[in-house]
Amino acid sequence: MKITRRVAIPIMSMLGLLLSLLIYLFAIRDRLIPINDISTDLQDPPTYHKVISLRSSWQNSPLYPPEFAAIQKQAYADIRPLQSTLSAKKSFALAQHLIEQSGWILVSSTPEEGMLEATAITPILRFRDDVVIRIRPQPAGSLLDMRSSSRLGRSDLGVNAARIRAFMHQFSEQAAELQQ
Repeated sequence: MKITRRVAIPIMSMLGLLLSLLIYLFAIRDRLIPINDISTDLQDPPTYHKVISLRSSWQNSPLYPPEFAAIQKQAYADIRPLQSTLSAKKSFALAQHLIEQSGWILVSSTPEEGMLEATAITPILRFRDDVVIRIRPQPAGSLLDMRSSSRLGRSDLGVNAARIRAFMHQFSEQAAELQQ
């Protein structure tokens, strides 16, 4: 079988990109944090209910690994619950709006429990990561906890922490606008 230039050039380009990615991952291997499940509440992480049925048995467990708490505390000390002055009902509506706005797939919305579950899809490799948000009423508003975990892989390259940071930032900004 003869391989033409039209076929060979794209194949060689893809192999070059793959090789570049492998070299990059080898170069940063010491900085990779070996966790793939991040939560704002390390003592009582929000739990998945509906997204469990979307995970295959060979994918990462939907249970939060307790050994990740110490690693996360050291690597992502800034990831914490968010206290909002919005009521739990308003916080829930805003969180659901942000999920829909972000392009995540809303899997479950249970307002009476203050629980939202979604699946985020990474842009390039199309990995599916699961997200759960728990909103609890507080005397002066509400408390928002969030968990994001990868279905595949041991390290998420910081994607789940970045997702939580971005969501919490957007939530804070829009909550402030609603207060005005």
